[in-house]
Amino acid sequence: MPRKGRPSKSGKRTKAGRLKRDNYPEPIFDRGSDWVRAARGVHGDHYSTALGRAYASGLLGAASQAKDRYEAGKMLVRVRTRLCGLPRARSALDTSPRGNVVLIIAEDELEQTLADKRWLRDAESKIPPACAPYLDQLLSDIYTDAGPYWLANLLDAKPGRGDSRDMMVLNLALRALDAIAPRTTEGIIRAVHA
Repeated sequence: MPRKGRPSKSGKRTKAGRLKRDNYPEPIFDRGSDWVRAARGVHGDHYSTALGRAYASGLLGAASQAKDRYEAGKMLVRVRTRLCGLPRARSALDTSPRGNVVLIIAEDELEQTLADKRWLRDAESKIPPACAPYLDQLLSDIYTDAGPYWLANLLDAKPGRGDSRDMMVLNLALRALDAIAPRTTEGIIRAVHA
């Protein structure tokens, strides 16, 4: 008695009897926790950093000025992270080397690295010493979910009702951002009579 052949695979089939290739399971997207969805609803895509929350809520100033301050802060974070090492907060699942990690720079990246070092040195020399701690709080990865306390107080307050001490700290952080932000002038239209 001959043996039974291989059993046919289950699934949707075409008219010719072949298995359909589009029978993959429906993807399930994780939209995040309730807190993340609420924060994303308020601050958009900028919810995950203190600088982004300040930018999204309009605390960095008017349109072009706020954009310049935001970009300068992001640039400072990017260059510091690239040149000064890994961020302090790391996942326990991260298996990359810890401790004294030597930064290996490819030859084609050397010119960009030297330009970044010059920019970082110039930027940090321009920041007033009294303003630096507050700028560091605004840019720190420690405040990913919430904080610093003064920014959280300003975001929770009704418009125009924030504490003057929190506004003073924000103004010091803005002074530091202004020191490193590129100077842009608003578009001025001048009429020249011929």
